[in-house]
Amino acid sequence: AEQPLQPVDVLYRLHALEKLAEDRDTDGYPTGEHVLRLIADRRLAIVNPPSGFAAQTKALQALIWNLHEADEFYTKEEHDTIRRYMLPTYLEPCFEPGTPYVAKPILGREGSSVTIYDGSGAARESSGEQEYADQPMVYQQFTELPPIRVETANGPFDGRLLWGCFLIDGKGSAVIARVGGTITSNISYYLPCALEEEGTES
Repeated sequence: AEQPLQPVDVLYRLHALEKLAEDRDTDGYPTGEHVLRLIADRRLAIVNPPSGFAAQTKALQALIWNLHEADEFYTKEEHDTIRRYMLPTYLEPCFEPGTPYVAKPILGREGSSVTIYDGSGAARESSGEQEYADQPMVYQQFTELPPIRVETANGPFDGRLLWGCFLIDGKGSAVIARVGGTITSNISYYLPCALEEEGTES
């Protein structure tokens, strides 16, 4: 006998809405679009995982840096790691004169609504997109991404290399390399990369 259908009132969301919009059943039915319509009509609620929300906000970077600067909370080893790998990040632009910095929306992504300011506080470069411009911002010390030339299907591309890393349960799980402009956007290239164990030959 067939199982009775169970209504779903709340959906625990685990991936980006634009990915949900692309979801289709094996028969081709646009399930994702249907779910989004139910959400828009307030017939289905969605809930983000609290852990994902906490990790996604760039305000967390400002909190980490503030605790580090205050010499609080962290062990000496953790302070050393923060000093080595993080950029100074604040909830207001409080840098010494002459220090370039970047304004980023706390929940933005893909470079949208990001602006780079020069040492005088004048906007040097902006993403040109305003998708997240109404959000609170974090202000992070600017550092140049390394220039790189890569081969693409359209020929050589001169861009800037951005590395990303992922942790699962406190352990490194993946690295990713993207090549784009000074502000890495949603049209940047993914650069294939691999980790090589020390002592092995290429």
